[in-house]
Amino acid sequence: MYCIRRLWQYFSEIMTNFIHLCMRVCVLSFTTVSKYPSQFVSI
Repeated sequence: MYCIRRLWQYFSEIMTNFIHLCMRVCVLSFTTVSKYPSQFVSI
């Protein structure tokens, strides 16, 4: 039982980090597109 709990804790930590990373990337790309819209429209 302890092993499963430990594994779940580890997994949830990884998921949280992953979600934070995704959000950061999304925000970064969104601001980049907002700054330079003409470059992305031409692609």
